[in-house]
This record gives sequence, structure tokens and C-alpha cells, in this order.
Amino acid sequence: MGVVSILLCAVAGAVFLAFSAFAVALELGYFPSTAAVAGDDLPDHVVALLREERILEPDEEVLYYYSGGLFDYLEDGNLCTDRRVISYWSEAGELYVEAAPYADIVDLEVEPAAGWIEDATLHAELRSGEVITLYVAGEDDGDAAFEAALRRAWRRGR
Repeated sequence: MGVVSILLCAVAGAVFLAFSAFAVALELGYFPSTAAVAGDDLPDHVVALLREERILEPDEEVLYYYSGGLFDYLEDGNLCTDRRVISYWSEAGELYVEAAPYADIVDLEVEPAAGWIEDATLHAELRSGEVITLYVAGEDDGDAAFEAALRRAWRRGR
């Protein structure tokens, strides 16, 4: 009976350590946050990655960011910058990016998140008739903060 107890404690300790390590890595920005993040709170290494992948232009400023990725920032991302709205995702090892300057957006339509675990859907309708769709988690009202930042930038950029 003592051996079983020791093994159970060892397994429980390993699981606790794994969850703790994941929580620390999440807090340090090694994994994407589950909530939308203000640009000032986005880790520098993430901004550098977005520039390296040419998602962001060299001197573009992130206003708000949300990643739908679980372990990798490049899995999925949605952001508004001082110049553009951007949505990107990876599929079969290829990175796809949709972006539009604010001057090209004629309408913004929002479907709010149904709860903290759901994503809000923001549709940016372009002059060309195309639509760029962004997804933003409702956690901590991040969808509302993202939308407010996007609308302010759009008003300035039109």
C-alpha cells in the first residue's frame, strides 16, 4: 500500500509541476494569452515575431491583439494597429494574412461574444466588397476593448 501511495504522490506532483510550468510560461508570454491583449502589454518577442513574419510592418504599432492559437502565436491571430486591421492563420504549414488599411473599410459589424468563453466576431467590410473577419475572446471584456480600439483607429484613419 505504501508503494502505491508514493507513486500516486509522485504522479500528482508531476502533474502539478507541469501545470505550474505551463502557467509560468503563459504568464511570461511564451504561449498566447486566452484573452485579448492591449498592444502595450504584448511581449516584445511576439511583436518581433509578427514583424519577422511580415504580418506587421517595421514601424507599425499594435493597438490590440488576440491569438486563437493554443501553443503558437502563428497558429491564429487578429489585431488592430495604428494603420490597419489584420487577421492571420496557419493552415497546412502555410501562413495566410488578410489586412486592410482603415481608409479601405466602409463598415464594421460586430457579433458580441455570448460569454467569457466565446469569441466575438468582427466583420470589416472593405470598399472592394470583401470582408475581413476577426475573432476576439470575450474573456475579461477583451472583445469590447478590442472593438473600442479598432473603432477609434478606424475613425482616425478614414
